[in-house]
Order: sequence, then structure tokens, then C-alpha cells
Amino acid sequence: MKRICKWLALAGGVVLLIVLVLKLFPDDAKIIDGNLKRIAQLASFGATEPPLSRLQNTRELANFFAEDAKIVVDVPGASTQSISGREELFQMALAARNTHPGAKVELLDVHVRVDPGKNHAISEMTMNVRLANQPELFVEELKVGWKKIDGHWRIIQMETVKTLQ
Repeated sequence: MKRICKWLALAGGVVLLIVLVLKLFPDDAKIIDGNLKRIAQLASFGATEPPLSRLQNTRELANFFAEDAKIVVDVPGASTQSISGREELFQMALAARNTHPGAKVELLDVHVRVDPGKNHAISEMTMNVRLANQPELFVEELKVGWKKIDGHWRIIQMETVKTLQ
């Protein structure tokens, strides 16, 4: 009986250790997925967002991007928009927050592929954006390139994907 208790305690300890290691050291795809969830939260905002929070959230959003990031998106009802660099992204995102009454951003069907060298990754997803006071939902397919910079995954490229309609 003592022997069975020792084996059960040992097995329980091993399982606990494995769970602890997985929680403390998640794989890169899970880290990127978590980054995308946080990006969606930061990109969403309401009309009552205080000015200091608006500035802080926009800066945190921009910090997920590399300094030299390239962003090319097709804006529904407008032309293709290009953004070069983290600072330009910050300025445009802050201007959008200051001029629009709010937006809700969702990133769905996220697929992440990390290269074997674990320094680059690609994520593909569907982005839904609902602007406050507008009935239509804007839906875009996105492809996002990532690079590990100083131990952190940063977006180096983001673009909308042309789909058949």
C-alpha cells in the first residue's frame, strides 16, 4: 500500500511539473496567439475612453510592431492604406481614436505557423471591425509576419489578403 501511495505521489508530482513548465514556458504559437488577443483588445475602444488611457493603449498597441514594420490594408470604401514604421502606426491609430466614437475589433480563425528556426512566424486570420454608430460589419482577411526581436515577437508586416467574392 505504501508503495502505491509513493508511486501515485510521484506520478502526481511529474504531472504537476509538466503543467508548470508548460504554463511558464508556452510555445511560440501560443505567445503569438496571446499577442493577437491583446492587440484586438487594444485596438477596440469606446467613446468614453479617457485621454490618458487612449494614449497609453495606443502606445501599447504600437509596441507590438517592429520599428520598421510595413502595413498595407485595403480599407472598405476607400483606397489601399500603407503605413511604414511603428511611429506612423502610433500616430494614425491615435488619430483614429480621437476622431471615431469607438470600434470593436475581433480576430477570428487565427492560424499561426512558426518557422523551424523559431525566429519568424506567419499568422493568418479574419478581422471583424464594427465601428460605433455604423450598422455594417467590416470583415478582412489578414496575413501577419512576425519576427522575434530581443526575445519578443513583433509584427514586421501586415497585409490584407485578397479573397474571391
